[in-house]
Parts: sequence; structure tokens; C-alpha cells
Amino acid sequence: MRSTRKAEGRADRAKKIARDAASWAAVDPARTLTAFLLSPELAQLEPCDRELTWVQELLDTMDCAGWSWSDLDLHGLAAALFDGMKWSIRHSPREPERVARVLDAFLRFAGREYGAPHSEACCKYLRSRRAVDEIRKWVTPIAKLPAWT
Repeated sequence: MRSTRKAEGRADRAKKIARDAASWAAVDPARTLTAFLLSPELAQLEPCDRELTWVQELLDTMDCAGWSWSDLDLHGLAAALFDGMKWSIRHSPREPERVARVLDAFLRFAGREYGAPHSEACCKYLRSRRAVDEIRKWVTPIAKLPAWT
């Protein structure tokens, strides 16, 4: 019985070490999106909230920047949403609430699956009214932003 607990403890420590290492590794967008498609976090969303465009855009932004999960804190999320995505999106979100919900589900998944260290703080923000208002205001394609003169 004692050796079983020791073995379980070693296995748990090994998993934690692997998750910590994964949080510092660069994000693989295709692999991450595939894993998210099979996640309970996505399955719990209403079908109308499963618009994966925004998850793909976040992953592409992270990939272009060479970010790991450790880089995606509140400031990184704001940079991705309000600056990075504007270069590749074709339209502003029609319903910012849905964008916030799918990104919240995705970051809960990233925290659980990859040990993303700042996922809780990012999810708390994404569940706020402030996030929805800022997504509505700032997630806009570069072509639709006013020109500086």
C-alpha cells in the first residue's frame, strides 16, 4: 500500500514537471486546436458559441510571436486581441459575448491541458463585462481602423 502511494506520488510529480515544461514550450497551433476540438470545455459550450475562428486567430497570433503559454498573461491576451488579430481578421465579431465565451473555454482548456500559468486570470477577465465591451470596441480589422493623418 505504501509503495503504491509512493508510485502515485512520483507519477503526479512527473506529470507536474511535464506540464510546467509544456507551459514554457512554443505553442503548436494545429495540435492545440485539434486537442481543443475534443475537449470537455468546448463540448460544454452551446453550439452557437463554438465559433473557432477566434481561437484560431489567437493561436496564429501566439505562433507568429513565438509565444509559449507562459507568455499569454493578461497583457499578452490584450496584445493578441487588440493588436495581433487586427492584421488577419476579416470582420469584427458580430457578438463579442460569444468571442469571450469561446476564448474563456479555450483558456480553461489550456490551463488544464498545458498548464498555462495565467489562464485563470485571463478567464476571469474574459467573463467580465469589460472584456465584452473592449472586444466590441477594439477587435477590428486593420482596414477598418481610422487612418492617422
